[in-house]
Amino acid sequence: MPCGKGKTSLTATEINMIIDLLKEKPLTDLEVSEKLSLPLFKTRSKLRELVQLNYLEQMNEKYVVVD
Repeated sequence: MPCGKGKTSLTATEINMIIDLLKEKPLTDLEVSEKLSLPLFKTRSKLRELVQLNYLEQMNEKYVVVD
């Protein structure tokens, strides 16, 4: 459950939706965008924010959940 990681413009639902998807396997921003049916620019913004909040890491163009 996302809480206490810092201020964010993302809702808990958005955070959980992206984290749950990336727990299955690492994905690129384009793959996340397609799976969530979101515009790529919005997906990239959300992923950047989650990286800054230490929920995710970017490795070789794919995003993974930080343990």
